[in-house]
Amino acid sequence: MNKKCAIIYSSLTPSSIICDDTDLNVPTSIRDALVSLGWDVTSYNLKNGGFKSCAENNKETKYQFVMLFHAGTIDVPDLKFWNKHYYPDTVMLAEGGDEWQCFNYNFPHNRLADCVISPDCDAVNAYKQNGVNAEWMTHWADERVYHNSTNIPILERKFDFVTTAVHTQVRDARGYRRILDILSSAGIKIYNPTVERAGYISQQENGDLYRNAKFVFQFSSQGEIT
Repeated sequence: MNKKCAIIYSSLTPSSIICDDTDLNVPTSIRDALVSLGWDVTSYNLKNGGFKSCAENNKETKYQFVMLFHAGTIDVPDLKFWNKHYYPDTVMLAEGGDEWQCFNYNFPHNRLADCVISPDCDAVNAYKQNGVNAEWMTHWADERVYHNSTNIPILERKFDFVTTAVHTQVRDARGYRRILDILSSAGIKIYNPTVERAGYISQQENGDLYRNAKFVFQFSSQGEIT
């Protein structure tokens, strides 16, 4: 069996076409899992000609499947190569994300896939109602990031409350700042390492942060509290 496949995503190295990122995120994590199962995986950079390069290489390589990872609109000149015309014998998969609010942004490119997978039941049903093949799948969690090997008792953990949500106009309008004020007035200290780092920490750091916290809470731009 030809166990060759491709993934297309926004690389952390914008100048590359073929990606070899080591920082863990959903596409690189799934890439590593596929490699461990014996697949030959080629990763293409969505931001730098990845759609065209993948389609052209597929003529000879004939990937078993190609999977697109992207949440939101795609505005690149070679998006036209994300089309069944270029993958007549290759299964085209698209990751639908877990945020219903992104559905309208994802739909234009995801509808071109043979199948969309998403942990969002509402999105899966909406794709089906619009004639797109879609399947529900659970969230992906890399055990290299999200594990409990430290076994630190909850009451002995370093931080009481942690979050990686940062202030935005939308979040604050929907109550994020008010919730922080309520927690603060109750004497609860919240640690947020992303405040000084442009709203980003690596997945590995994210896992370490959660393992050292008694409580974790998030507040999305859509008013959802986790």
